[in-house]
Amino acid sequence: MKPCKECGVPDIINRDQKWDSNGTIPITADPEFRMGIIEIETMRGIASDLEAIVGPSIHTMFMEGKRKYARHYIDCLLKGPLGFLVRHSEAGGKKAYQTLLQTSTSLGFGHAVLEVYERKEKVGGSIQNPYYTPFFVGDVRGGFESIERLPSKGSWQDKGDSATLLIERLDVEDKYEARFLFADKTRLPGNMKYTPCKKCKLPMELSRFKWDLAKGLITDTAAKERVFIIGLNDLNSVFTELEEAIGDAVPNAVIGRSKAVGKALVKKGVISDYNDVVKEFGIKGLAFTEVRKDKQTLHLTLKNPANKPYLVGRALGIYEGLEGTEGEVTVKQSPALMELTIQPKK
Repeated sequence: MKPCKECGVPDIINRDQKWDSNGTIPITADPEFRMGIIEIETMRGIASDLEAIVGPSIHTMFMEGKRKYARHYIDCLLKGPLGFLVRHSEAGGKKAYQTLLQTSTSLGFGHAVLEVYERKEKVGGSIQNPYYTPFFVGDVRGGFESIERLPSKGSWQDKGDSATLLIERLDVEDKYEARFLFADKTRLPGNMKYTPCKKCKLPMELSRFKWDLAKGLITDTAAKERVFIIGLNDLNSVFTELEEAIGDAVPNAVIGRSKAVGKALVKKGVISDYNDVVKEFGIKGLAFTEVRKDKQTLHLTLKNPANKPYLVGRALGIYEGLEGTEGEVTVKQSPALMELTIQPKK
């Protein structure tokens, strides 16, 4: 992996992902599968809030949701002769895991090392600076299931700024196979415009993110926040299933944590007016946004929204940060479209 000399984005990001004019970040191997840039503390905070409600099992649920889409992502990459070589050779399989762990550093997951590999049996190792360990275990389980063509189980042990993990074949029925599914195929057009990097052609706006490939870190230098790049289907599948199980506590947790970040973006000067919201949501793959302000009422039209509660919270936090008053939001939603109206709270 090499960073672009002009904007600093690793070449593997340019190879695997595309910043579309409709406010999404699809992967090149499957345009229906979209990625997004999320703050790590937001994700950890949501998990913590939900753990207080449902207990430690919440982390297992996040792992299960993540491994499904990690498996799909890796299936997309391991097509044709490459997939055959990886799946029919121990040396090829081991090399594939090493490559996938290296790739994970470019997504901000942390720095992982492969320490155990027995073909069709187990894979394990350690990770420094894990972004959220249950997600990473889900990533490796997805890799195992794609490479070995076998179901898996995973365990981990957090150790402060590091963790160990072990993935093993599962010899009983996978009770989660029919769960954690999320379809997101509808796309509306947009006319998002970025400034292309002179060398790699990715949006020059990505230069605000600093990649430390040795440590597996991505830092949003404008917001002074660590971020990571994740498949948005992963998040949506878990949030949807959890909301069906325990109700409003799930969207409330997401809204609350995302709202706090929205306020912080204003305080830090990342968002200085509502026009900044368009590029903020676009560059992170969250939506294509149209803005209209009428006195103290803000109207946002979000095409291809990443996640309803996440964007409601973010928009509400930005509104309250800019207006200096508490707001309330009305939401209208249809496939691939969400309209927000935010006014001062009565």
